[in-house]
Amino acid sequence: MNREGSFSSSTIFCMKGLNPHPTLSGEDTSPHNKVLIFSGNSDTRLLLKTFLELWGYNIEVSDCLENSVPVIQDQKPDLIIVDSALPFETHLESIRQIRKTEFLNEIPIIVLSGFSQPQFKNLSMACGADGFLVKPLDFDLLEKYLERYLIRHYRKSH
Repeated sequence: MNREGSFSSSTIFCMKGLNPHPTLSGEDTSPHNKVLIFSGNSDTRLLLKTFLELWGYNIEVSDCLENSVPVIQDQKPDLIIVDSALPFETHLESIRQIRKTEFLNEIPIIVLSGFSQPQFKNLSMACGADGFLVKPLDFDLLEKYLERYLIRHYRKSH
């Protein structure tokens, strides 16, 4: 039996029991779960978009963080995920610009990085990131970060 294309028994993706993301804290959050993903890697964008949509999030993607402020202003996300790659300094500067922009400075930012050294996390957090996750990505931890930061953002904005 050929199981090509089937992820249900994959050792990489175990999707058994994967339920759509419940509303946060039992609140009606449907308009408050828009996530904007910045990643230069099309595979990463697709993977994150697929998983987050399965969890019930509204997803927008962009491959260019350098012009992030206009994209964010246009999309009005409730949370931003930055897939950080080289040059790391460019991503740090983009996060700084987001934090300097009125009406954007309260949007939670989660950085995903292949750099596991503490200085990369410390630099990201110092520039304004709210969370930092190291690749390979722990999707359970990502889900917890999303819930935590979206709840916090929702409460601040109301």
